[in-house]
Amino acid sequence: MLSRRSVLLPITLALAITPVAATAGSTPPRPKAGNWKVVALFNLTKSGRFKVTKDRSAVIALRVVPGSGANASCGTTEMRVLGTLKLSKASRGGTTIWIVGKNRPQTSDGVEPVKVTVKQGTKTFKGTLKMTFQENARAGDGQLELPGCDLLAFGTKKVK
Repeated sequence: MLSRRSVLLPITLALAITPVAATAGSTPPRPKAGNWKVVALFNLTKSGRFKVTKDRSAVIALRVVPGSGANASCGTTEMRVLGTLKLSKASRGGTTIWIVGKNRPQTSDGVEPVKVTVKQGTKTFKGTLKMTFQENARAGDGQLELPGCDLLAFGTKKVK
């Protein structure tokens, strides 16, 4: 089983080296509207999906299935993040990206997670989520953290 520290370091490094072409003076394109797929990252997630709204202003219907690398306390059934998650811009080191979270330039990746409510089966949990989208508006990554379920990290890609 992975410790929280051993999972956070690679994810933080991955986020820090994510290529971002946009500069602070220009706004990168918003993530593409439509269906997105959650892809496995470090075996912490098995699968999942979400949608970016037509106006490209929010993420909705985020669903993630814990993978074999996730803590046993995460369970094996699908987790649904409830509500609408607003997209906003974040700037760090002269670059601008689209995120779900709060812009915090002083953090390693420039993003502070937002509080979310997650439903898994009949149980409801409070947790945090942050997502970033790369400059091509067709890929990104995210982190879902819940009590007792250290961290679910995932990559994302636009479904064609």
